[in-house]
Amino acid sequence: MKNFLNSCFFINKINNNFLSIHTILTSIKFCLTKKVNGIRLDKALSLILTQYSRNCIQKWIKLKQVLINNKIAETDVIVSGNELITIKPKKNFLENEIEKKIIKLDIIYEDNEIIIINKSAGLVVHPAIGHLSGTLFDHLLRIYPFLINVPRAGIVHRLDKNSSGLMVVAKSIKSYTHLVNQLKLRIVQRKYLAMVWGIPKLNGVINAAIIRNPHNRIKMIVSKNFNAKPALTYYERLAIGIINRKHVSLVRCNLKTGRTHQIRVHMQWLGHGIIGDNLYNKKCSKSLIFNRQALHAYKLGLIHPENNLKLKWKINLPDDISKLVIYSGIKWI
Repeated sequence: MKNFLNSCFFINKINNNFLSIHTILTSIKFCLTKKVNGIRLDKALSLILTQYSRNCIQKWIKLKQVLINNKIAETDVIVSGNELITIKPKKNFLENEIEKKIIKLDIIYEDNEIIIINKSAGLVVHPAIGHLSGTLFDHLLRIYPFLINVPRAGIVHRLDKNSSGLMVVAKSIKSYTHLVNQLKLRIVQRKYLAMVWGIPKLNGVINAAIIRNPHNRIKMIVSKNFNAKPALTYYERLAIGIINRKHVSLVRCNLKTGRTHQIRVHMQWLGHGIIGDNLYNKKCSKSLIFNRQALHAYKLGLIHPENNLKLKWKINLPDDISKLVIYSGIKWI
């Protein structure tokens, strides 16, 4: 089992709409759910593996590279929604797909134990349905092949696809464990800058538990449900501006916990959704052309896992958010 894990590029992902999926460099395996009952195989697969074209999927089937319950799939088969699907593309197919999308990472700092990356907006951190390649995970493994031996390729914490900013990657299991423990103990400092609608109080604390929205699994919500996870965000209003005759504010958020979409959910719950956040703030965001949430992780602090030194990094706002700040009339240095 250990050798298998050390030689594979893999994820585990549950998606209530379609499947549970397990991906490695040479094959894709997953179980269908009833959501695709009665659909022809190629169409069902195109709904799930959205980064591959329908023609590509049909080609796999014709070349007998798709198995249903470990048997070669027929071209026109209709699925019932409980089959085990195995796809075995030609050798190196998935690696070639990753190679096409390779980007240059913005590395802020690096030593023998850690890497500090300035993630660009639009880059997905972990492989998931719809993003099986071209992720930060992929790029790290391409640049640092030894990270296959570290959980999650060394990625200690994540940023949403359309958020930008600082992330830490561990180069060894020892450092990974050390940094994950720092997160659990709330030692790691993560500070964000965000442009929000309206004028929040000068400063405050949002202590509101978060859970996945039962009606929309893509979204998270504030909830008093027993299963909701504690979430704590400190915020500070830095400046006020105006966009399209509406007040906007530049705020700094300090994460004490790291729940999915935490700042986005908390600021919306507060009544001051993040500009450009079409998932949580669609109505307001339609009034402004800004193609991602204006949220940037600009400060990161931690204890070095090897020498125990306290280290901090700070980066500027990316060009798009900087231009948004200027457009609002806010002067930010």
